[in-house]
Amino acid sequence: MKTKPAMHLLHRQRVTLGAAALAATAAAHAATPSRISEITLYPDSATVVRTASVGAGARGIELTCLPITFDADSLRVEADSTIRVGDIRVETVPSEGSGCAKTALETQIRTLQDQRAALGVQLQANALSASYLKAVSENTGGNGHAPIADVSKLGRATEALARNAQEVFTRQEQLKKRDAELKAQLDALQQTHGAGATTLRTARIAVSAPRGGELRISYQTSRAGWRPAYQASVDSVRSNVIVERQATLAQSTGEDWRGVRLRLSTGQPRTTPRGPEPYAWQLSILQPPSSPPVAPAPMLARPAAPAAEAKETSRWGLTGKTDDAPLFDVTAVQTAFATEFELPGNVELPSDAQKVTYTLATETLPAKLAARSTPRIDTAAYLIATVDRPPGIWPAGNMQLRRDGAVVGTTHWNPAGADQKVTLPFGRDDLVTVVVETPKTFQRSVGLLDNRNERQLAALYTVRNRHRDAIDVQILEATPVSQSDDIKVRTTFSPEPAKRDWEHRAGVIAWEQTIAAGESAHFSADYLITYPKDARVSGLR
Repeated sequence: MKTKPAMHLLHRQRVTLGAAALAATAAAHAATPSRISEITLYPDSATVVRTASVGAGARGIELTCLPITFDADSLRVEADSTIRVGDIRVETVPSEGSGCAKTALETQIRTLQDQRAALGVQLQANALSASYLKAVSENTGGNGHAPIADVSKLGRATEALARNAQEVFTRQEQLKKRDAELKAQLDALQQTHGAGATTLRTARIAVSAPRGGELRISYQTSRAGWRPAYQASVDSVRSNVIVERQATLAQSTGEDWRGVRLRLSTGQPRTTPRGPEPYAWQLSILQPPSSPPVAPAPMLARPAAPAAEAKETSRWGLTGKTDDAPLFDVTAVQTAFATEFELPGNVELPSDAQKVTYTLATETLPAKLAARSTPRIDTAAYLIATVDRPPGIWPAGNMQLRRDGAVVGTTHWNPAGADQKVTLPFGRDDLVTVVVETPKTFQRSVGLLDNRNERQLAALYTVRNRHRDAIDVQILEATPVSQSDDIKVRTTFSPEPAKRDWEHRAGVIAWEQTIAAGESAHFSADYLITYPKDARVSGLR
C-alpha cells in the first residue's frame, strides 16, 4: 500500500508529464518565423522563396501571415538532407486579430482613413457653426422677431454676421474638396489592395527533423511582373550608341519585399506548357433539302478543355480580367531560351503596385550615322544610327531616345525580329536641307494602231550639308510598280541607287552618298508610264 507522500509525488509526476506533452504539441504547431530570401520575377508572375529554420526534434512547422494572392497548388517545399517532409496543408484565416505586420500599402490606407475621420469631425463642427449663424440671423431681425432699435448696432451686427458666414461657408467648401481628394486616393489604394485584404493564409508542414535544419518554401503569384525598357543615347563624336538595359517592376502580392535577392527572367512559366494537337477531319454527307438541316461538324474540332485547363484560361485573362489579372499586359517574348538578370544587392519593393525602374546593364554599340530623308513625302532629314544586332537575348520593349543629352522621342526596340542590322531614329537633323523640284510632267496619247496613254513624272532632289563635317545621307524614293501586263513602267535614275527593294520593300530605292561639309548633292528620278487609252489606272500621282 502506497503512503500519502508517495501518492502525492506520483500525482506531481503525472501533472509534469501532461504539461510536457501539451507543450510538445503546442511547439509542433507553433508559428515558425520565416523570411523571403529570394524572388524570381517573370513578365506576368513571380516565384517567391521563403526560408525557415527547423529546430532539432521538431515534428511540424506553421507559417503564418502568408498572403492570399499566391497559388496554393504551386506550393513546393525543399529541405536539407537531414529533414523529411510529410503532409502539407494550406488554410485561409481571417486577417483581423492575426497580429501580422501591416504592409506599406495597408499603412497608407489606415493613414488616409484616419485623415478622413478627422476631416469628418471638422465638417460636423463647421456645419454646427453654420447652423448657429443661421439662428443668430433669424433672431436679429431677419424674420421680423426681436428687431434691433439702434440702426448703428444693426449695421455692425450685420457686417460681423456676413463676415463670419463667409468664413464658415468658405471653410466648408475647402473641407469638402479635401475630403473628395482623400476619398479618391483611398479608393485607388483599396482597389490595389484587392478583395483578399480581409484574409490570410497559414501553411502547416509536417516534418521529421532529428537534428534540425532549414526549409525552403516556394510559391507562385500572378500579382507581380516586370517589363524590359531601354534608353539609347547617340554619341555623334565617337559614332556609337550607348544602350542602357532597364527593367520596370511592380507587385501587389500583399507582402512587402524587403532586403531580398531579386532575379528577372524572360521565361513564361504560367503559359500553356504544350502546343496544340491535330485531330482528324470529320466528313459527312449533307441530307437532302427536304429533310431537316443538319449542321456539319467543324473541321479540326478540339475536345472540350479539361477543368484544370479551363481554370488556367480564365485565370490569365484570356476570357476576361479577373481578380488575379496580371499587373502588365502580357506579350510573348520570342526567344529560343529564357535569360535571367540578377539585380545587384538587396531590393526593396513594397506591395503597392507602383512601377519602379532599375538599371540592369549598359552596352556601347559602334554605329554608322546618317541623315535620312523621303523628300517626296517630307523634305526634312532625320538622324539615324545603324548598329549590328547585339548578341544575346533582348526582349522587346519601349526605348527612350536621347541626342546630346535631350530626349527626342521613343521607339519600339525589338532586335530579335531584325536582320543583322538595327536602325534607331534620333530626330530631325536641321543642318541637312532638301529642296524638291518637279520638272513639267505631261500626259499624251501615242501610237497609231495600238492607241495608248503615256504619262511622264520626274523629280529632282538637292541635298545640302550644313554641318562642319562630312555626313552620310540616305534618300528614299518609292517608285511606281506595275501590277498588270498592260501597264509599262520605264525608270531612269541619276545616280544609280545604292539599293533596290530597300529593306525588302518592292519598288523602294535608296540613294546613299557622303556629302562634304558645305557641299550639295543632286538626285533625280524619271518615270515613263504607258497604259491603254481607255483604261483607268489606279495609283497614278
